[in-house]
Amino acid sequence: IWTYLKEIDQNRLPDGLLRTDDFELKPEKNGKPIVFRTFLSGVGTEAVAVGFPEGVHAAFDSRECRWRIAWRGRFLDAMSTWDDRFCAPAEPLGEGVTDLSAAFPGPATEAEFLGFRLDEKGVPTFLYEAGGQTFEDRVEPDGKGLKRILNGEERAFPLR
Repeated sequence: IWTYLKEIDQNRLPDGLLRTDDFELKPEKNGKPIVFRTFLSGVGTEAVAVGFPEGVHAAFDSRECRWRIAWRGRFLDAMSTWDDRFCAPAEPLGEGVTDLSAAFPGPATEAEFLGFRLDEKGVPTFLYEAGGQTFEDRVEPDGKGLKRILNGEERAFPLR
């Protein structure tokens, strides 16, 4: 190690110190989605990223109770979550990151995140309460992209 430190700009890392870990999360074809809580760029510190085997992914902001971004291709690199809690937020690895704020607006009133449940296929349904109503909110691949399914009480509710 002393030789390395003395001649740092001329040597590579000594054997055993070179990082070879692969932290990329890869949804398996014909498998279940990956549901991963992390700090995520474009979403915030309370993101829940969902990686679908179909290669389309989305992230839910559990603080604001709304879908924030979607993208295609590769899912996420979990290094900042598993290796060092003081790294920058994770970045989607795929292409075409789309802001969903306008397409999938959140509740107009303050919302309380109640968690999520997984169905038999592993697809999460997010639960939250806003304006005295309880909502179930999920997205799933539909062959062309993502389809949103939002269930709540029969009465209309304001969106922001």
